[in-house]
Parts: sequence; C-alpha cells; structure tokens
Amino acid sequence: MDLISYETSDKFKYNNKNQPDDQPGRMQTLGVCAYFMKTFCLCLFMVVITFSLGVAVVTLTPKLKPFKGGHLEKVIVKSNQNISQHIENANKYKFLNNMESSKQFILQGGVVQWARYRENSSHYYTEEERIFGESIHSNGARMTASTLLIKPNGCRVPHWHFNANEHGYLITGTAWIGILDQTPLSVTSYNVSAGEVIFLPRGTLHWMKCVGSETCLFILFFTTSDELRSRDVDDVFYATSKYIAARSLKPEGGINFINSFKQPKENQAVNLPPNLNELVSSTSYTRSNIFKVSRYHFNIKASREYRYPGGIIQWARYTKKQRGLPLRERIFAKSLNEHEDSLTMATVRIFRKGMRQPHYHFNAHTMGYVVSGCGKVGVDNNATEFSIKTGDVFFFPRGVQHYIMNVGTGDLYMVIAYGTHDELQTLDMNVYFKSTADFIMAQLFVKKQEEAKNWFSTISTMTDGDYDYLIKLLALGDSGVGKTTLLYRYTDNKFNPKFIATVGIDFREKRVIYTSTSPNGTTGKTFKVHLQLWDTAGQERFRSLTTAFFRDAMGFLLMFDLTSQQSFMNVRNWMSQLQANAYCENPDIVLIGNKADLTDQREVTEKQAKELADKYGVPYFETSAATGSEVENAVVTLLDLVMKRMEQCVDRTLPEASNGGNSSQTEVPAPAGKKCAC
Repeated sequence: MDLISYETSDKFKYNNKNQPDDQPGRMQTLGVCAYFMKTFCLCLFMVVITFSLGVAVVTLTPKLKPFKGGHLEKVIVKSNQNISQHIENANKYKFLNNMESSKQFILQGGVVQWARYRENSSHYYTEEERIFGESIHSNGARMTASTLLIKPNGCRVPHWHFNANEHGYLITGTAWIGILDQTPLSVTSYNVSAGEVIFLPRGTLHWMKCVGSETCLFILFFTTSDELRSRDVDDVFYATSKYIAARSLKPEGGINFINSFKQPKENQAVNLPPNLNELVSSTSYTRSNIFKVSRYHFNIKASREYRYPGGIIQWARYTKKQRGLPLRERIFAKSLNEHEDSLTMATVRIFRKGMRQPHYHFNAHTMGYVVSGCGKVGVDNNATEFSIKTGDVFFFPRGVQHYIMNVGTGDLYMVIAYGTHDELQTLDMNVYFKSTADFIMAQLFVKKQEEAKNWFSTISTMTDGDYDYLIKLLALGDSGVGKTTLLYRYTDNKFNPKFIATVGIDFREKRVIYTSTSPNGTTGKTFKVHLQLWDTAGQERFRSLTTAFFRDAMGFLLMFDLTSQQSFMNVRNWMSQLQANAYCENPDIVLIGNKADLTDQREVTEKQAKELADKYGVPYFETSAATGSEVENAVVTLLDLVMKRMEQCVDRTLPEASNGGNSSQTEVPAPAGKKCAC
C-alpha cells in the first residue's frame, strides 16, 4: 500500500536496456527523497528566521532584561499601580465632588456650577463627576448641590421646580427673595444677608435678586438625586401660543402686544440686561410680616451656638422640643416639618486640629459644601479617606460612619444639609462603644473582660456637647520654661523629657467636674466643665501670633523657670503684654515657678517669687512637671478664679435672661471693654 503518492516530471524518467524495466519503483524512491529534502530545507529556513529575529530583538532593545529588576517588571508594576489608583479614585469620588473646578455655566447675570446626577452619562464633563452623580443617585440621596453666583442687580428669574424643594445658604452679598405662596395672590418677600438660610418649597414660584453692591454667592441644595426639573417663567411664556397668552394675560393691545416680545438668544436663567437702568426706573424691595417670612427664612448665623471641644455647630432644623425657642425659629421648624423631603441644615466650624468625631445618622443622608479651610475626611466604606478644600462637595449615605478633621492652619467652615424634615438622629462612636456591655465587647475584640472594662472607663462619659461651660486657659512664658510638659502632665498625667519647642500655638483638653463654694464655705452647684488649655510659643518671633489669643482666654498660667533668672525677670514683660492684650487690665492669673525638682540648679528663690506674686496680687505655685508636684493645684486654683468671676457675671445678668431659653452649654465671651467688669 502506497503511503506517499504524487506525479513526477519527465526529467526524472530514464530507461536502461541492460536493466530490468522497474521505472515505477525507482521513481517512487526519488519522490520520497525529494519530499524529505523539501521538509529539511523548510525547517532550516525557519530556524534561520527565528535566530535572526532573536538577534534583532536583543540588539535593538538592549535595555530589555528578563523578569526581575528589568523594564518589563516596571511596566507591570506601573500598570498595577494605575489599576489601584483607579480603584482608589472610584471609591473617593463616590463621596467627593470638586465642584469649584467643575464646568462653569456662564450666564448673563451670573455663574452656576453643579454636583449632580445626569441621566445621559455623556453629559458628564469628567469621569469623577460621573462617579459622584451615580453614587448619589444609586444611594437615593435625594440631594443635589449647586453654587449660584449672581452679579449686583442680576436676578435668578422667576421659576419653579417640579421635583425638588430648594434650600440655600448665602455666603456673600445681600439678596431679595420673592415667593408665590399656595394662597392665591399671596407673595412673600424678604431680604437675606450673608450667613442666613432660605427655604423654597417644591412647586412654589420664586426669584432671587442681588440687591447690594457685593456679588451674591449661594450654596443651594435641591431635594432630588434625579435630574432637577425646573421651568423659568420666560421659557414658559415663549413656549405658549401667542393667542393663548393674549387670552390669559389680557394685555392692553391684545395679541399685538404679545407679538412685540422677542425671545433673546441667550439663556435668561440669571438675567442682567445691559440697559437695565433704561428698563427699570424704580424698585421697592418690600418685606412681608415675620409670620410669613419665617416660613421661608432663618438667620442661622444669629442662632444658638452649640459649642464643642473642637468647634461650633448652628442649626436650621425641626426639633420636637420647641419650648424656649424664639418665635421665628419655631415657625421655620414647623414649616420644614410640614413639607415632604425638606432638609435640615447646619453650619459647622471646626477649629484648628479639631475633629468631628466618627458618627453616623440613622435617618438622613448628608451633603456638605466647604466654605473655607481644608480638612481630611474618613468614610467607613473600604476605609476611604480623602482631603477636602474650599469649594468641594462631600456626600455620606445614611448609616455610613464618617469623620471630618481640620488639617489646615485656620478654621474649617462648612454648610451641611441632612436629608430629613424630622429631628436628626445621630450616634457618635464614643457613645455606642461606652453603651455596649463590656462582656459583649470582650467577646467581639477577643479581650479579657476586665481589660475591656478598664478600656471603657477611659472613654469620656460626656458626649461632645455634654458640658455646662467651655473654659479657655492660656499658658505663657519664655521658651523652655516647661509650658508644654506641664499641660501634658495635667491632662495625661505623663512627663515627656524630650524638649520640642512649640511652633505658634497648640492646645490640650480635659473634662472636669467643678463644684462651687459659697463665701461661708458651703458647697454649691456642680458643673461639667470642658477645659481648653492653650500652649503658646515663647520665642520672640511668635509673639505677635500668641498675643492675638490673649483676648479669647479666660485665665492665664504665667510660667517661669526656677533654674533661669532671666525667665523670672521676663515675667514683668509678660505681665505688661497681658495688661495690654487680655480681656481686661486685671485678668485671672496664676504665677507658676516650674522645675521645682531641680533644686541643685535653682536660681530663683521662693521669697523672690512670692514677692513678685504679691506685687501683682496673684497666687503663686512652685510646680514640677517631672514629678507632678502642685501641677493640679495650680490649674484648679486658676479654674476656681475664672468660675467665680463667671458666677458673678451670671448673677448680674440673670434677671435679663429669665425670659429666654435655657442653654445646656455656655461659653462666657470675653468682655469688650478694658474694665474688669464681666
């Protein structure tokens, strides 16, 4: 059986008369040989080509090294880093929108910018905007944010929203707001200034006109996470049949008058005609009565301040406990509660190095705008952390724990909206840790119960706002006298021998229970006091900075070093600084000679120090931050002086305050005058 069969050409045929005629067998043998020859040549050719390509690759790419340490590994690592960065950004921008750098919609009378959801994904201008928009939409946030800048005399023309209430906070300028109430022909109008809040319910026709010389800048929140549906009066007019418009409006001249209107090419949403002075001859910015205005307007900057160790919160909200609230606040709160999907609003000021501790809200999504400052935000979602700065918008879904920390040199100031028209329900981390049974926590964190119990005992039993008084004390004196170590000893009962000079100003905090005593020695009321102990830099180059804090402090720990005669001599200079910059000429002061444990190095005698203290009429203590001797007594003595002065102030002003609401937290401001009356 033939395994190989193919035809051959005539040139391979021959015939030998002396040989037997076996030409077919010979031809088959020759064919097999030819086949193997061709296969060999083809293989040889492929080997040559492969070798040549290998030489070319090595020659042309000399930097390409195999695997470890080579360029190829760098490409792979870089690719992995890009993927990780993409995932990190995808998480971050679920909660962050850099609205200040987003697209500006420039109109005739102002500028609009958005942090919003778009139904058509091609309408987003950046990938980050798309991630944020889809995040608020998928979470059902029912909040959209916008900034609206209106030039002087510009007007956000009369309009209404189909699907959202509108809440606003005026950052700069003065505006005149008009709202057409549900009652026929009932218009509510009022002026709004910087630091005040407006509320414009869904479906109500309203307008905003900038009436001052300063540009108006609003931060606006709309209660929808779908696309906002709005209609401007001019758009409706031009979309209406002229015949229908004439029959409805009945102008003098009929349809001919309607025909005289020419639709501008520009979008008139924020309107400012160049010939405005020719068009408008007189204006009247009327203000309705307080009962009508208070339904849609609230002066949040003048409202009660809820003071915490790290900052201040002020509210425009509904609360069930309205007893003692001012009339306007009660009317505004009731209006919010009556309208579905309205928002609770707040201004939050976090001091330098302050933090709004980890917390979450039971019943509200959160959206905020950074008015000034910079901070760091942490979200309990894949442990996402990111920075925020002026002009940024952030979003936290309901039930997601988060914190906000000030990392700048000044205050971090934010306007925050919460998606509830009921009372906001919040739970802080320290509260739920403290409230959980210790044996449950021991089981959860695999700790011995006694260890868990000891841990919980260190958690403050007071929440951030659970105190009666916030007292600010200031430590001052030459550099190196031990201000930082003394305050650290008082707050943490620890001593740090490593000296690090304070740069500018710093502070520490401590909660204490203060019990007042009457002049005859009997025990009086007990107060929860939150102490802020400010630590100043002693170096001359920081002097202008530290003296700026003198007026806000309520008491002073004036320190010198018992081993330094020069620091003792400079006490007189510090006293002069206090008399010139403190809240009065005779503030509450305790003189402290520190480093009493270094007896062999002492340069200032106790007699010298007491004579100086008697001269200024202040108590004197010799302390040691290293051993803790007399540290607590010195601070408690100063606190007692401050509290007695404050009690005198309260007694003096009590008749005037009897008609107002009761406050659970108090910070007595420093008096304006130089006299020491409170």
